[in-house]
Amino acid sequence: MTLALIARHWKKYVTQRCRSAGRSNTCVFCSSPKSVILDCDKIHADNMYLGMTSDCLVFEEDGILQAAVVDLKGRGYRLEHALAQLRAGEALVAKIMSELGIKNYKIYLIIVAPRHPASKILLRHIKRTSLASKRSRIITARCGDTFSDARRPRLSR
Repeated sequence: MTLALIARHWKKYVTQRCRSAGRSNTCVFCSSPKSVILDCDKIHADNMYLGMTSDCLVFEEDGILQAAVVDLKGRGYRLEHALAQLRAGEALVAKIMSELGIKNYKIYLIIVAPRHPASKILLRHIKRTSLASKRSRIITARCGDTFSDARRPRLSR
């Protein structure tokens, strides 16, 4: 029921898959039949928000509403920039939840890339200490993963 509310209220921004705007990047974050994906680039442009944003928001229900802030990256990227984009997306999720009156939800911050930065020690430290809000957890995912896949623990993450 909550997913239908999000899809109805934000229908202009619903998309079938998450991808970077204006890039021929082959990396995508896929949807499952039980998820709603919102295109952050369209939301950002239509509302004339300044600054950066993540690539998309993915919502699924699994007991409670699960929200993913997804940022797609190429083979190499600056971790600080990715984290800033994820935080901007996290603020957008909070705005959406507030507007719709949804209080019970969990946010995941997901960086999707073919491979992750050479500084894996820094990435592990950031994931462990979670520099994001206390409601969020940072996850690294692979191209083609779904939100359900990304939430499942993997030894190689």
